[in-house]
Amino acid sequence: MTALRVDPEITETGTVLRLSGELDLGTVAKAEDALFRIENDGPGGITLDLRHLGFIDSTGLRFILSAHARAVEQDRPFAIVRGPDVVHRVFVLTRLDERLPFSDAADSLPGAGEPP
Repeated sequence: MTALRVDPEITETGTVLRLSGELDLGTVAKAEDALFRIENDGPGGITLDLRHLGFIDSTGLRFILSAHARAVEQDRPFAIVRGPDVVHRVFVLTRLDERLPFSDAADSLPGAGEPP
Protein backbone atom coordinates (compact mmCIF):
# COMPACT_ATOMS: atom_id res chain seq x y z
CA MET A 1 0.00 0.00 0.00
CA THR A 2 1.21 3.46 -0.90
CA ALA A 3 0.53 6.18 1.62
CA LEU A 4 -1.64 9.16 0.81
CA ARG A 5 -0.05 12.58 0.88
CA VAL A 6 -2.42 15.50 1.40
CA ASP A 7 -1.07 18.98 0.62
CA PRO A 8 -3.43 21.94 1.05
CA GLU A 9 -2.47 25.24 -0.55
CA ILE A 10 -4.43 28.21 0.73
CA THR A 11 -4.90 31.05 -1.74
CA GLU A 12 -6.81 34.34 -1.78
CA THR A 13 -9.83 32.65 -3.38
CA GLY A 14 -9.87 29.31 -1.57
CA THR A 15 -7.85 26.13 -1.24
CA VAL A 16 -6.29 23.59 -3.56
CA LEU A 17 -6.06 20.16 -1.92
CA ARG A 18 -3.39 18.12 -3.71
CA LEU A 19 -3.67 14.36 -3.23
CA SER A 20 -0.74 12.03 -3.99
CA GLY A 21 -0.46 8.26 -3.67
CA GLU A 22 -3.52 6.07 -3.11
CA LEU A 23 -6.99 7.25 -2.12
CA ASP A 24 -8.68 4.16 -0.73
CA LEU A 25 -10.29 2.62 2.33
CA GLY A 26 -7.02 2.69 4.25
CA THR A 27 -6.15 6.32 3.50
CA VAL A 28 -9.40 8.23 2.94
CA ALA A 29 -9.69 9.36 6.58
CA LYS A 30 -6.58 11.50 6.12
CA ALA A 31 -8.15 13.25 3.10
CA GLU A 32 -11.47 13.67 4.91
CA ASP A 33 -9.80 15.27 7.94
CA ALA A 34 -7.96 17.76 5.73
CA LEU A 35 -11.05 18.61 3.72
CA PHE A 36 -13.24 19.07 6.81
CA ARG A 37 -10.67 21.51 8.22
CA ILE A 38 -10.68 23.44 4.94
CA GLU A 39 -14.48 23.54 4.81
CA ASN A 40 -14.67 24.81 8.39
CA ASP A 41 -11.98 27.48 7.94
CA GLY A 42 -13.89 29.62 5.49
CA PRO A 43 -16.10 30.05 2.48
CA GLY A 44 -13.53 30.05 -0.37
CA GLY A 45 -13.56 27.69 -3.33
CA ILE A 46 -12.12 24.18 -3.19
CA THR A 47 -10.14 22.39 -5.87
CA LEU A 48 -9.19 18.73 -5.50
CA ASP A 49 -6.01 18.10 -7.49
CA LEU A 50 -5.78 14.41 -8.45
CA ARG A 51 -2.80 14.70 -10.84
CA HIS A 52 -0.50 12.76 -8.50
CA LEU A 53 -2.88 9.99 -7.43
CA GLY A 54 -1.84 6.50 -8.47
CA PHE A 55 -4.99 4.68 -7.36
CA ILE A 56 -8.55 5.33 -6.25
CA ASP A 57 -11.18 2.85 -5.05
CA SER A 58 -14.90 3.16 -4.33
CA THR A 59 -14.19 4.74 -0.93
CA GLY A 60 -12.19 7.45 -2.66
CA LEU A 61 -15.02 7.99 -5.14
CA ARG A 62 -17.49 8.33 -2.27
CA PHE A 63 -15.18 10.89 -0.61
CA ILE A 64 -15.12 13.01 -3.78
CA LEU A 65 -18.88 12.70 -4.35
CA SER A 66 -19.55 13.77 -0.76
CA ALA A 67 -17.16 16.71 -1.06
CA HIS A 68 -18.91 17.83 -4.24
CA ALA A 69 -22.37 17.46 -2.66
CA ARG A 70 -21.33 19.56 0.37
CA ALA A 71 -19.88 22.25 -1.90
CA VAL A 72 -23.11 22.42 -3.90
CA GLU A 73 -25.16 22.56 -0.68
CA GLN A 74 -22.96 25.38 0.65
CA ASP A 75 -22.93 27.19 -2.71
CA ARG A 76 -19.13 26.91 -2.65
CA PRO A 77 -17.09 26.86 -5.90
CA PHE A 78 -15.70 23.36 -6.45
CA ALA A 79 -13.52 21.76 -9.11
CA ILE A 80 -11.46 18.63 -9.66
CA VAL A 81 -8.19 18.53 -11.57
CA ARG A 82 -8.22 15.34 -13.64
CA GLY A 83 -5.86 12.60 -12.47
CA PRO A 84 -3.76 10.26 -14.60
CA ASP A 85 -5.60 7.94 -16.99
CA VAL A 86 -5.54 5.01 -14.54
CA VAL A 87 -7.37 7.16 -11.97
CA HIS A 88 -9.68 9.02 -14.34
CA ARG A 89 -10.76 5.74 -15.91
CA VAL A 90 -12.62 4.88 -12.68
CA PHE A 91 -14.67 8.07 -13.06
CA VAL A 92 -15.37 7.26 -16.72
CA LEU A 93 -16.44 3.68 -15.97
CA THR A 94 -18.85 4.87 -13.29
CA ARG A 95 -19.97 7.82 -15.50
CA LEU A 96 -19.07 10.19 -12.69
CA ASP A 97 -16.99 12.13 -15.21
CA GLU A 98 -20.35 13.36 -16.52
CA ARG A 99 -21.55 14.56 -13.09
CA LEU A 100 -18.44 16.08 -11.56
CA PRO A 101 -16.67 19.33 -12.53
CA PHE A 102 -13.37 18.11 -14.01
CA SER A 103 -10.59 20.18 -15.50
CA ASP A 104 -7.25 19.22 -17.01
CA ALA A 105 -5.23 21.88 -15.18
CA ALA A 106 -5.29 23.75 -11.88
CA ASP A 107 -5.21 27.15 -13.60
CA SER A 108 -8.23 29.39 -13.08
CA LEU A 109 -10.04 26.96 -10.79
CA PRO A 110 -11.76 27.73 -7.49
CA GLY A 111 -9.08 27.98 -4.85
CA ALA A 112 -6.28 27.75 -7.41
CA GLY A 113 -3.17 29.79 -6.99
CA GLU A 114 0.27 29.53 -8.46
CA PRO A 115 1.62 25.94 -8.65
CA PRO A 116 4.05 25.07 -5.85
